[in-house]
Amino acid sequence: AITPEQAAGACAARPNAVLAVHPECKPEVVKMADFVGSTARSLEDVRESDKTEFIIGTEQGVVDRLAVTAPGKKTWLLHPRLVCPNMKKTRLADVLRALETGGEAISIDAAVADGARAALARMVELGR
Repeated sequence: AITPEQAAGACAARPNAVLAVHPECKPEVVKMADFVGSTARSLEDVRESDKTEFIIGTEQGVVDRLAVTAPGKKTWLLHPRLVCPNMKKTRLADVLRALETGGEAISIDAAVADGARAALARMVELGR
């Protein structure tokens, strides 16, 4: 949902910050970025970078996590609407309950599974 104009505005407001975006952003935004990577890769690269300021173009949770795992870094969310309501539905208590009970078996069509595997493989490839 990030537009090139939003990315440009965020960069203009924080000219010393590295722009880090998720590979699922619009191609025009990806081209503007200093860094493109998966959520896990973004967390790792910000922590390990010698840079200290980052504009994060992915879900709000990444900025929240970096506040804890990279306290010496300044991070800003590229746009305030980058909050995924679906990612906020699962709480730690839900994860614990699923681990303890085994949860329900989930099955999907083989063609859907193949497509999902291809998408995940591409994200891993782009995150390297």
